Amino acid sequence: MMAVSGQIDFFLFSEQTPQQVSQLYHKIVGKAPLPNIQALGFHYSKWEEPLYAHNLIDRSNKFNEENFPVDYFWLDLGYTENYMYF
Repeated sequence: MMAVSGQIDFFLFSEQTPQQVSQLYHKIVGKAPLPNIQALGFHYSKWEEPLYAHNLIDRSNKFNEENFPVDYFWLDLGYTENYMYF
């Protein structure tokens, strides 16, 4: 068996409860950091061509009219037209 990094680490725990196993595991590998606060907000993603500024402003105004907060607008997916990752 092979991993991307070249090796696989196995940890065997002899503790009985899930809480004890979790505590031991976190002592070994550490705890995951919290995400940035802006990552927790609403992200609106829309790819359209051609992209006009007035369309973006209209879309933003519609969200505001509905009192729906949008933290990010993602509109830069045009560079993927040949690769279609998204």
